[in-house]
Amino acid sequence: MSIYRTAFIYLGIAGFCGLFSIVYEANSHGVVSGWMVWLFTWPLLAGALPYALFARFSCLTSGVVPWVRMAHHGAVACATVGACLTGVMDIYGTSSVWVSAYWISALILAVAAGWAWIHTVRVKAVLEGPKRESSA
Repeated sequence: MSIYRTAFIYLGIAGFCGLFSIVYEANSHGVVSGWMVWLFTWPLLAGALPYALFARFSCLTSGVVPWVRMAHHGAVACATVGACLTGVMDIYGTSSVWVSAYWISALILAVAAGWAWIHTVRVKAVLEGPKRESSA
């Protein structure tokens, strides 16, 4: 899947989350949750923005193994669902310790993806060596 397409998919997911939160808040009898209001920001800032930057600067993604992208997608998904469930719990006036599993999973996946991405970029830079200009 192309990087541009992934960025547009994340934009679509952010739009869906925004629409979902508007409809959910409209039917919540005046109860408002900040988690639900800002639900769209997770796929927008953690999904669409990085992939838009990756599309602009292709050197950031060359050589990155597929599981790094899958871990990133999983982290964004866990954070989005965690925010949604936290907002639902806030609106209902209750809480659940099980929602924290989404936040912990999102953090673990994001750290794993970030570490592997940095490691891949560094190894690639070491293998390619410094770029020298040829004198003609």
